[in-house]
Amino acid sequence: MNIVILPHFLLYPLAVTLCIVMSGYGSSTAQPVAISEISASQSFSEERTIWTLKPSMEVADEAALTRFFASQPDFQGSTNFAGPPILCLSDTTDRRFYWLHGAGDAATWSCVRFESGSFQVSDGSGNPFSK
Repeated sequence: MNIVILPHFLLYPLAVTLCIVMSGYGSSTAQPVAISEISASQSFSEERTIWTLKPSMEVADEAALTRFFASQPDFQGSTNFAGPPILCLSDTTDRRFYWLHGAGDAATWSCVRFESGSFQVSDGSGNPFSK
């Protein structure tokens, strides 16, 4: 039987490495903390305008977004505008497209506004529907 004696300065890194490797094989019973999601209200008021949630996009809505991204190529492919947006309409032809990211206190949002014939982009944190 061969006995290998390692100098003391090699034992510590070896022990740490062994602990790190072995910890990867354990099972964890930790559960992620549930954070309440932001839900879009059926309607909300901002600056004397009432915005109403629209459950699905129509051709005019898609055309407005297509025009926006065609005129603003820097926003194409941005993770801030990934996935389907939440659409809100005013009593005029104004539209707001919201994308929500995260949840609870860590929630952020991005918005493309089509109001009075022009586009604006805004973003923020928290619930954009509870103003």
